[in-house]
Amino acid sequence: MTASGGTNSANTLYTYQAGPTVTSISPTSGPLAGGQSVTITGAGFTGATVVTIGGTAATAVTVVSSTSITATTPAGSAGTASVLVTASGGTNSANTLYTYQAVPRPVVPAVTSTGPLFHTGATQTITLRFSHPAGIAELGILNALINRALDGGNACYIAFSQPQRVLYLVNNAGPDVGLSSPLTLGSSGSVSNSQCTIFSAGSSVTSTNTELTLTLNIAFSSTFSGNRVIYLAARSVTEQNSGWQPQGVSALPETTPPFPRSGVLSPAVGTTAAATLTATFLDATNATNIQTTWLLINSAVNADRACYVAYFRPGNLLLLFPDSGDGNLATAMPLSGSGFLENSQCRIDAQGSSVTVVGNALTLNLNTVFKPSFAGPRIIFGALNSSAVNSLWKPLGAWQVPP
Repeated sequence: MTASGGTNSANTLYTYQAGPTVTSISPTSGPLAGGQSVTITGAGFTGATVVTIGGTAATAVTVVSSTSITATTPAGSAGTASVLVTASGGTNSANTLYTYQAVPRPVVPAVTSTGPLFHTGATQTITLRFSHPAGIAELGILNALINRALDGGNACYIAFSQPQRVLYLVNNAGPDVGLSSPLTLGSSGSVSNSQCTIFSAGSSVTSTNTELTLTLNIAFSSTFSGNRVIYLAARSVTEQNSGWQPQGVSALPETTPPFPRSGVLSPAVGTTAAATLTATFLDATNATNIQTTWLLINSAVNADRACYVAYFRPGNLLLLFPDSGDGNLATAMPLSGSGFLENSQCRIDAQGSSVTVVGNALTLNLNTVFKPSFAGPRIIFGALNSSAVNSLWKPLGAWQVPP
């Protein structure tokens, strides 16, 4: 400082501080949602007050030392983002050290529809298809489960290993108990459990770049009788899973079928949005004993978001359950005239619907239109109450509802 009396002696009372510099961040990329812990490396971090990434303040900022800061990333937009540290010396220069990345959706294998399946007889040849958009080498274990419900116990439960190109049959008690010996398809030999036998002869595996087709020669045990649902699932080598999907029905011979029972459905399979479904229901002696019949169309016996219809014979009333499946809220109409019932899954028109009672059989014809929101593979289940006895639910057919 200079005044009239001169200039004071030199000193070091003031210090210019260099602004911070950022040289790296680890990890260098993260999700758009933020929330990732990062470590920022550089210099001049002492007294840092703010860290921003992509212009938004980071959280949980801790100045570890003059050369290191830890923080948690904020949410950001896809692309590069500048990592800026503000300290007493200023703010570092803009950079492109960090990248926000959209997390890619996993590539999931698929059950490829062959059209809804309906097979009859004690011996059946069933064709099943699976696919992966990245190629069949990405397919891992492919499953088929044939049973009354999605239950691996006492089922004809098949596991095909695409990497090994061999088939296994799951033991009676389910997959946690064990598998059969491996079977190579298209040669000789067989594998069995108490429900079914898979023969190598008459079975095959073929593939294209993205699709694998299994053709299985299956003989069912006489004790494994009645109609069963065919469920399929595909798992990739990276453990992505398609989830179980119903693909059809195996109608197996019954020596002494019980009464009351659901009979047959016509057509048993379909792919159209509109159809007249004809279902028969049987009493042991006389169909006038039948009080109520039910048709439930869904991926399982589940009233929630189903096309679930009841016919009350004494009142000639047709009822449709709401989306919630709550029977107390079902709407009704006489099975005559020009009325209709609908929920988010389907519409039933009285015109074109009818009922006949002959001998011990009640035949119900339903003029049905499926909604696009109900698209996908569906099973048609039937049940009835007759002489105060409820039958079991029986899978009668399969439908591929179009979008």
